Amino acid sequence: MIYYFIMDKNLETAYKKIGRYSLWFAIAGIICYMTFFPDGIFYSFFCGIMAVASFIVAKRSCKSAGSVAGLIIGIIDIGMGVMAFYGLYLIYSAAADPVVGPKVAQFLSNMLSQYGVSLDQFISTMSR
Repeated sequence: MIYYFIMDKNLETAYKKIGRYSLWFAIAGIICYMTFFPDGIFYSFFCGIMAVASFIVAKRSCKSAGSVAGLIIGIIDIGMGVMAFYGLYLIYSAAADPVVGPKVAQFLSNMLSQYGVSLDQFISTMSR
């Protein structure tokens, strides 16, 4: 009987830790999204998925404020990642269009030249 009580306490502690990991995954996803371009988009998406999965596992035993915050921020991570994927898809599909493509290339070239980056440097960075 005492053994099961100790197991329940250990299990509850483990679920609380997993709930905290949910928050850490979500925060890591936000940081990756804001700092590592373009790889951070992928990292943010998967960190958001891990945050939501950690919340689902942790909610079995206990719900803490950290795990709920991890869920909310994780969903935001997933949304930001999907929006960035879709935005890059729109840029690439517009650049591949024979009518709109030269206009997109000229626009990107003008925009990047304001920041001191050539279009070739941008393309090589994005193709990594």
